[in-house]
Amino acid sequence: MPAYRLTNVGQHIAQRLWDPQYIKKQGTVKVVNSNSVFIISPRTFAASTLASQLKIQYTSPEFLAAMDIMKEALFSGAINDGSEELNLGLFNQMLESGLFVEGTRLGEEPNPIESIRVINFQVTLNCNLSCLHCSRGNASTEHEPIARDVLADALEQAYLSNAMCSFAVNGGEPTLFKGDLFWLFKFAATLGVVTQFVTNGWWGDKQDFTIWGHKFKNAGEFTDKLRAIAPMFVHFSLDGTEAIHDHLRQKPGSFNSAIAGIKAARESGLIVNTNTVKHPDLESFEDLMNYLEANCGLNPDPREMNLSAMVRTGQAANNFPVTDPIYEEEYLDGCKGFYSPTNLVIGYDGKLGSCGVASTYGEFGDLKIQTMTEILNGIQETAAYQLHVGKDLKPHLHLLPEDIFPIRYSNPCEMWIPLTMIVTKIDQEEKRLGRKLFPQEIRAIQEYVGWRTMLGKSENPFS
Repeated sequence: MPAYRLTNVGQHIAQRLWDPQYIKKQGTVKVVNSNSVFIISPRTFAASTLASQLKIQYTSPEFLAAMDIMKEALFSGAINDGSEELNLGLFNQMLESGLFVEGTRLGEEPNPIESIRVINFQVTLNCNLSCLHCSRGNASTEHEPIARDVLADALEQAYLSNAMCSFAVNGGEPTLFKGDLFWLFKFAATLGVVTQFVTNGWWGDKQDFTIWGHKFKNAGEFTDKLRAIAPMFVHFSLDGTEAIHDHLRQKPGSFNSAIAGIKAARESGLIVNTNTVKHPDLESFEDLMNYLEANCGLNPDPREMNLSAMVRTGQAANNFPVTDPIYEEEYLDGCKGFYSPTNLVIGYDGKLGSCGVASTYGEFGDLKIQTMTEILNGIQETAAYQLHVGKDLKPHLHLLPEDIFPIRYSNPCEMWIPLTMIVTKIDQEEKRLGRKLFPQEIRAIQEYVGWRTMLGKSENPFS
C-alpha cells in the first residue's frame, strides 16, 4: 500500500509554520482509502492543507500572511491531535497541486536523499575579516571555481530529487566573490526554493561599492536588487554588542556596518535574522537581543536572533583553547549529519559534503567528476557515511594520535571533523592508488588535517 510524503514546497511551509508555542503534542493524522495511506504530524498536514487551499508558493508575498492564519488555527485548536480520517477530495487536490509525492512512511529509516532539505554553496573562502572565533582554519589557495552550467545542473537535479527546498550562499564572505551571483539567486527562485545568504554586513554603511560585478551607490540599492529577485533571507553574523563584536572581528566599525546592513535589508522587504556564536567573551546575549529589538525591529525569537555553539576548530582552536576538556561517551555515536544529512555543502570548487569544514576533501563527491544525482545516490557508499552510520567511532580513534591532535574537545564536532576528513582522504587515496596506504602516508594526511583544522601542528606539512 503506497504512502506519501511532502514535496519541497510542503516541507518548507510546514517547517516555517511550526512553533512549539502553538503545538505541544506530537499526534498523527491519517488519510486512508483502498489504495493509499498517508501518515504525518498534524502541524505538517495543517500547513500543507492551507498551502493547497490558498495556492501559495512560499516565496510569494502571501506566505507571511499564511503563517499568521495557520498559527491562529493551530492555537485555537482547529487542528486536533490524534488519528482521524480526512477528506479524500482535499487530499487528492493536494496531490494534484504537487504538495505530496509517493514516498516513505513517517517513522521508517530515511534514505539520505529524503533527509536533505538545504543546499549550501560556499562560493568563496576569501573574507575581509579575521575573526578570533572563526572555525574555518587554514584555507588552501582557491583553485578553478565550479562552472556555472555544472552548478545550475546540480541544483536542478537536487530539486528534482526532492533534496532542496532551500538554497543558501555563504563563504568566507560571499559578497567578496568576484563573479556574478545574481543569476544564481534568480535561478534558485525560478525553481521555487527559498533563497538566502550569509554576510558580515561590511557593505551596510558604505558608499559606491561593487558586489558580484554590479556597482551600488549605497546598501539600499544592493538590498533592493536582492528583493527584486525574491523575498529572500539575509543572515547577518553578530558577535555581541559593539565593543565585543568589533574586538572579535578585529575590525573597528564592523558592528555599525552590520547594523546599517540589517536596517537596509529590512527596509527593502528582505527577511532578516542574526546569528551569534556563543563564545567566552559574550557577556550577555540578552544585551544584544535588546539592542536589536530596540534599534532594528527584530523580535527576540530564535528564528530572528539565533545563538549557536562555538566549534573550536580553525582560529577558535588557537584563540579559545579548552582548559577543561569535555568528553562524553555520546561523542562516539558519530554525527547524524554524515549519514542522514539535512543539508549539503557545495564547495566553490565543486566538492560536496555535509559540513563546511570537513568538506575540504568532498566527503560525498565532486561535481566536476559526478552529477548531483550520482552523488545523492552514492552517499551510502562513501567512507564518511559508513564511518558514522555504525554509531561507534571507538575503533577509529587511533587515527587521531595525541601527538597531532591533543585531547581538548569542547563539543563533539572537534572530534568528528578531523576524523571524517582523515577517513575520507585515506579512502580517496587508496582508491586512486589501488592499494592500502603505508603508515607514513597516513601520517602525512593526519598532519595536513591537523594543520588545516588548526587542531594540530601549526605548519603546513606540504608547504
